[in-house]
Amino acid sequence: MLFLLAISLLAQKAKLERIDQWKFDHDPLIYISNTYISENNSIIGFMGNVVAAEITNAGINQFIEYGEGPNQVIIPTLIFQHGDDIAIAELVGRVKIFSKKEKGYTFKESKWLKKGPLPFFPRECVFRENKFFISGFHILSQTKEIVNAALVSIFDEKGKLVKTLLEKKWSVYQLYGNLLFYISNFKNDQLAFIPENEPIVTLISPKSMEVVKEVPLQIPSFYKKMPEDFWSYKLMNTGDSGYLRKMRETFYTGYSRINNLYFDQNRLILQMRTCDKKLKRYAILLYNADTFKLEHTLYTDDYLVGVKDGKFYCFANGNPGWDGDIDDVVFNIYRLKK
Repeated sequence: MLFLLAISLLAQKAKLERIDQWKFDHDPLIYISNTYISENNSIIGFMGNVVAAEITNAGINQFIEYGEGPNQVIIPTLIFQHGDDIAIAELVGRVKIFSKKEKGYTFKESKWLKKGPLPFFPRECVFRENKFFISGFHILSQTKEIVNAALVSIFDEKGKLVKTLLEKKWSVYQLYGNLLFYISNFKNDQLAFIPENEPIVTLISPKSMEVVKEVPLQIPSFYKKMPEDFWSYKLMNTGDSGYLRKMRETFYTGYSRINNLYFDQNRLILQMRTCDKKLKRYAILLYNADTFKLEHTLYTDDYLVGVKDGKFYCFANGNPGWDGDIDDVVFNIYRLKK
């Protein structure tokens, strides 16, 4: 414990310095998810009540709405870059691709993911080597007691499932479909994958579609691990219809879950909750991409929505989905100050 504390203290020397702020007269956002920073330095992602939006210092541009029209989506599950375009996957397995125009984005084409008949809970996607690398809990087969599922599913450009990675057998009583699984571009033409409940990063080669290695990450002293049986159906079977919601609230705010995963300037970047009243709500952890050494721990109450060119884009005062009512729509942009 003393060793971990010493590491944590050494990693606290750097701080976040705010260099810009975008503040809008806008209705409060319900939640924020699946965000990234575009080539034009705008924030792209799901913004709850405005569905998919592009955010710049000029304001929030909702470019996709709910519906069945060409420029609309039905129950979107994830949003990601598709070359120079934006892709949105729907729960039904369709991926709709939108191209940038002078005034927003316009529907370009659809692709259907042939995911099979069993449940698939997609979480994030990286499009590389003309393939969709999708993280999520993908059930491949199931018996009364055992579920065989993959955490990374690879589809070709036509939507055919070509390979699955990180397959494992789970008890049917463990509801891993509730968990988030993050995937991001990484150095040396690799991808990085990590589950929100375990600080172990898996490196994947998009060319060979093989796992390169797994790396347990150094964790700070405040880290509060989620119990192994947290998502147990047996624990949920209490007759209380709101129990799952209560569990989700406990998990999202009561444990050091990983909130996102990014790669920038030769650093692997995570944000996780501190669960420590003496600290800020979140910690942004910067790992050296060569050694995986924890170089800096940056404390903030803001929710990280993307990193690009050394700039940290954050939503002020937390994620509105899990940190209470946040009336102001403010995005703070920081850089590392040593």
